[in-house]
Amino acid sequence: TSGLVSQGMDVLLVGPLPTPAVAHLTKSMGCCAGIMLTASHNPSDDNGLKIFGHDGFKLSDDLETQIEAHVLEGVSQDEAPLSDGIGKAYRVEDGKGRYIEYVKGIVGSRNLEGMKVVVDAAHGAGYHLGPLILEEMGAEVIATGTSPNGLNINEDCGALYPGTTEALVKMHGADVGVAFDGDADRVIFVDHTGTRVSGDRILALSALGLKAEGKLHLDTMVVTSMTNLGLIDGLKEHGIKVEITGVGDRLVIERMRTHSYVFGGENSGHVIFGEHSTTGDGILTALKVLSWMNEKSLTLV
Repeated sequence: TSGLVSQGMDVLLVGPLPTPAVAHLTKSMGCCAGIMLTASHNPSDDNGLKIFGHDGFKLSDDLETQIEAHVLEGVSQDEAPLSDGIGKAYRVEDGKGRYIEYVKGIVGSRNLEGMKVVVDAAHGAGYHLGPLILEEMGAEVIATGTSPNGLNINEDCGALYPGTTEALVKMHGADVGVAFDGDADRVIFVDHTGTRVSGDRILALSALGLKAEGKLHLDTMVVTSMTNLGLIDGLKEHGIKVEITGVGDRLVIERMRTHSYVFGGENSGHVIFGEHSTTGDGILTALKVLSWMNEKSLTLV
């Protein structure tokens, strides 16, 4: 923040929020960029930066390379602004509320009533909003991984360690469990038996749900080369075409933007609903999948 302000930029501080919330606020609040400080799915020692452009999308590889070069080579301060050109930092108090209402508005209110859901927030950025949003949507929530101390992010919990979620689903007889990673742009599901569900299965169910609603543009979804061929063959039977990219959610999003596709993702838990989000969003994905389950009285198996 000090560095940005010293170069004449105004900074809006939103506090701990999921990565997709930062991406959304960057665009909706008319900012020129958004920066997320996060360890993502890694230990706290691996904290880094995710940077979004004014449109809420991650920066291109070329632009990231230029930024890295500036960092490594050092930037001259000869053109630093004088005192009257220094920026200011502002605390944004309603950042959480803006994101909450945005994602709830996508799926409708109170449509998770009657569901019992285990939520593991990985002691990360979704520690507050993940359980809160599901509760406001009507679900009974058993929450864990909601006590971040700055060091325990992803520590034997969350999307990379779904064992806790599996055990809690069995213990409480929950309908489903959702485990976010540290910055809540990924989500792993656990079914009512306490068994982890493949990310490919979630992608397939979501594609079928969108097609049934008439919202799967060009009847096509985008996945990576890590996706099981069974998903591709299975979706063909339902008239859904699958395009394959290299590994990485950024490549999935680039293909979606290039061809105006609205859905894609990775088996690892990144799911991109392009009509609503510019990046993977674990909370939004949980809401969409749980809403379809509750609406049709279905389980994940």
